[in-house]
Amino acid sequence: STSSTLVTAFHFALIVAGLASADQDETQARVLRVPSAPSSHIPRSPALFFAGLKSGAASGLASGAATVCAKAMLAPFDTIKTIQQASHTSGSMQHIASTLVRAHGVLALYRGLGITLVGAVPSISAYFAVYSSLKSALLLRVPAPPLVLVAVSAALANTVGATLRVPCELIKQRIQAGMYPGVASALRSLAASGPSAFLPRGAHLAQLARDLPFGVAMLLSYEGLKRKLRRFLGAEPPPWAGAACGMVAGAVATLITNPMDVLKTRTMTSSSAGGVLSLATTMWATEGPSAFARGVAPRLLHKIPASGLFWLLYEAFRNLLHVGDTVLK
Repeated sequence: STSSTLVTAFHFALIVAGLASADQDETQARVLRVPSAPSSHIPRSPALFFAGLKSGAASGLASGAATVCAKAMLAPFDTIKTIQQASHTSGSMQHIASTLVRAHGVLALYRGLGITLVGAVPSISAYFAVYSSLKSALLLRVPAPPLVLVAVSAALANTVGATLRVPCELIKQRIQAGMYPGVASALRSLAASGPSAFLPRGAHLAQLARDLPFGVAMLLSYEGLKRKLRRFLGAEPPPWAGAACGMVAGAVATLITNPMDVLKTRTMTSSSAGGVLSLATTMWATEGPSAFARGVAPRLLHKIPASGLFWLLYEAFRNLLHVGDTVLK
């Protein structure tokens, strides 16, 4: 079940967080030429375990703070994207925005922002806490290509983050599409249908189908670009360069996953309980392949600056919180 999967993933993340901390301490000791015991004899003490949890939690806090800033600034593009994707007819960004503002005022462009932050902050925080812990542990302990370990860490972490994100994402997109006037009415409607209405199977699968490849593509691109810059410069890239890497990574991940994003929007804004595959087949037959590119322009306008801003603020908050990282050489 979904709940048991989440519990297992969190338990695994907690364990590797402690292992990552112990290995980081040993690595730092070697760099400082302080004698240390062989790794097989390092005691996995509660202090080391909780130090790992502290580092993962700080990474989660940094990502949560960065998320609030990025999503609040760029919410209108997300609203326009949802309306474009939910519609069976194409409409320009300017037409949708002007129609929405004339009918409901400027604040209509920020529909669902409150519930977005309620859902996004804990899910992104959990995602990056798990990702940071897994990446550190795997890079220090598993003899495999670094970018492969980044991909594995991103996929496992996003399984947790995407599942946590579904209920609030479902409410947000239905508010953006005009299905509910606000959060209260959405909660009443879903509650009347029972607890399963907050995590419908089709919406959950659609969220995973978008978020897993998005997270892997984003983090592979970001870590790979920073790795090349680090080698070229012979030092850690400056913050603006990291932000540029984030913008490129955001563009790559957005383009790769737009068809899955369209399917997620259609699934979440539909009252029927059809499967993702049958929906894709129907869309291809009735609307053509261009339907899967719907909303790509506002999504790029949202994701590119949001990704650059996110990574800039994420690294800044990590530095502020004195959180170290295992870098890719």
